[in-house]
Amino acid sequence: MIKIIILIVLITIIFYIINKNIPSQKEHYLTYFLPYYDNRKQDLALLYENDENNTNWFENKFDYYLLRYGVIKNEKSFVTELLNNYLSTNNLVQAKRTFFKDWFLILDKILKKEIDIGISDYITLIIFNENYGKDIDNIRLITNLYKLYIYIFTKKDYGIYSLSKIPTGAVIGVMNYPDPMHSYYQRFMKDLGYQENIDYIVKLYDTEDDLLNGLNNSECHFTLLRDTFPSKTIDDFLKHNASNNIILLPFDIDNEDVFLKKNSIFEIDYIDLNNLSPAYLPRKFGKYEYTVNRPTIKMCATYKILLAHESLPNRYTYNFVKFYFKYYKELNKTLTDKGYTLDGVNVDVKINLLMYHNGVIDFYYDYGFLTNTNNENCKYLVGKMPCNETTLKANGFL
Repeated sequence: MIKIIILIVLITIIFYIINKNIPSQKEHYLTYFLPYYDNRKQDLALLYENDENNTNWFENKFDYYLLRYGVIKNEKSFVTELLNNYLSTNNLVQAKRTFFKDWFLILDKILKKEIDIGISDYITLIIFNENYGKDIDNIRLITNLYKLYIYIFTKKDYGIYSLSKIPTGAVIGVMNYPDPMHSYYQRFMKDLGYQENIDYIVKLYDTEDDLLNGLNNSECHFTLLRDTFPSKTIDDFLKHNASNNIILLPFDIDNEDVFLKKNSIFEIDYIDLNNLSPAYLPRKFGKYEYTVNRPTIKMCATYKILLAHESLPNRYTYNFVKFYFKYYKELNKTLTDKGYTLDGVNVDVKINLLMYHNGVIDFYYDYGFLTNTNNENCKYLVGKMPCNETTLKANGFL
């Protein structure tokens, strides 16, 4: 009996020593789930390109770079929707969102490469460059996102019915820092033909609510407010304005062509006042009359934009603008705030403030938005394929 016990102990010790010397190999899930390759199984074979069956398939198919986004805090909901949709359609595994209260800090973080991509706007970019002396040569444009409108509200009581006839001494309500309009208003008004402290004076407000209430309380004669359309803040303000005294001035100016040449970041757009607020229409002042059936008003608009540092690898900006081009219409259907309606891919040559990121330029060439081929039939290939002699011949245009 003792011999048997000794034998069992010896066998146990030998088994322990053998197992201890076997190298421990932890399964890595990337390797563990390497798909089975079989030339006879055509559906599986299609998974592979360029002999990928001999490599770690999942490591090649997924991108583990941490893409860092910078956005303004009040855009959290919009950015979360956009980013979640983007991540669900490509091989990028992770992204980090950082929220800021200061528009200018986002641009500073891009320049310092502390974030990869940031949402900003053209007005902020100009003030950052011209007023604060920041070099923006290394910042690149990915795409325009959605429009920002310049809302110029006043009161009927003041009799200011035209931007071409602002009375001397008028008080303009403008948003304070960090809103870039706290600096840009001077340029805006100068190009309309007015000089600060000669033709008008300015009163600064810290919030949009304070600005609009300042108008309502007769602290200023009119406002310069940039916001989305529609805007919940403006809708709430108009709903609580019991009288019909608040009016939105159309952007009807005498020197429109000159103004737009000096301010290439702006364009003329038209909005439906039925969507401004149910409480707004009808409105009649001066020569203007807006009703439910005639709700269209002329406005001055600019863009929110997506930016990146020039050193960001091309694949990230290429993939984003490709996603944006393919899905922006679907995204517009699901956005909870229609003020963030995406504008789609638009190769804007009017705005020479920024160069496009190289990855975006590659996409534009691959999808026919840009071409070096001088052929009017290239217009038929836009959004589908590159335009060159080969693709033109293949599609019967040469």
